[in-house]
Amino acid sequence: MTVHDLPAPIADDSGKSEIRAGVIALLIFFGGFLGWAAVSPLDAAVVAPGVVVVSGNRQTVQHPEGGVISRLAVQDGDRVHQGQVLIELGAPELVAQERALLSQVVDLQMQRERLSAEENHAAQLQRPAEWAALPPEDQEIAEAAFVRNQNEVASGQANMWSVYDTRIAGYRGEIAAIGRQEALLQDELNGMRQLATEQLVPQTRVRALEQSLAELQGRRSELNGSIAATQEDRLQQMRTVDARMAELSPQLAGARERLERTRLRAPVDGVVVGLQVHTVGGVISAGQRVLDIVPQNSNLVIEAQVRPEDADNLRPGQTTEVRITAFRGRNLPLVHGVLLWIVVGCSSLAAIASGIAR
Repeated sequence: MTVHDLPAPIADDSGKSEIRAGVIALLIFFGGFLGWAAVSPLDAAVVAPGVVVVSGNRQTVQHPEGGVISRLAVQDGDRVHQGQVLIELGAPELVAQERALLSQVVDLQMQRERLSAEENHAAQLQRPAEWAALPPEDQEIAEAAFVRNQNEVASGQANMWSVYDTRIAGYRGEIAAIGRQEALLQDELNGMRQLATEQLVPQTRVRALEQSLAELQGRRSELNGSIAATQEDRLQQMRTVDARMAELSPQLAGARERLERTRLRAPVDGVVVGLQVHTVGGVISAGQRVLDIVPQNSNLVIEAQVRPEDADNLRPGQTTEVRITAFRGRNLPLVHGVLLWIVVGCSSLAAIASGIAR
């Protein structure tokens, strides 16, 4: 049997070609990706915890002298308005002094009104114009002074103006009588002088009438002087009241100024934070920071502590996403903001971002 030589089988290269093509494609993809990564910046996600703070300066409330707390009118988180009393310090002696001075001043004001009413023969007193500005706690003292003086005027007690009027009326009545006597004496004197010229009466009669007339004229001058003195006494009463007012008014103003310094008031509208005292009877030291006021409508920012190695991934102007974690169990949306600035510290960076929703 003849054996014929058969041709060798042809090898199948299709599988190797596909593998080679796949390797080439992968090399091209990774090469392109690495090249793109080398020239294209990527924003790295930097995660850091932070706290919400107030942008701008807080208003610190202090007391220069200190003292014992008598009233605590606010707590942390309270909204206050400018001028509102936050804390009062105890000053019982100063309060007593201020009340006593106020009582004297309002009484002097009523005396002045009373003297004016008596001068005009008015039976009804008017409240002084200064009383319109008195606070409610002072109105009670002032009203007591008004009622007391009104009752005295109505009953006619101690009406010195009436006494002066009566005295002056008496002087003027006597002057009128003297005037009539002078007229009679003058007529008689004229007749006596004519008779004396004719030597019908002695000159002694003439001199006697002249002396009587001079005495009447002297008495009239004396009475006019008494009227002027009485009017001066009446005016002196008003001057005495005014002088006493000028003395006591500055004392009252000084006492009120010292009393006002025992009240710590809000310098601006805002919210109380960082209250350092919580007990009536507690002591505030001189110059101690008592609390802060966050001004109303202040912007809120987040201060976040980031790792130094993340510094290369941060720059001002980057957008931020803030997740509020204080309210657990509530699905709060992300708050978007902008990175404002970066502060380099010893061991960390402070990244400040704005855009916090109120």
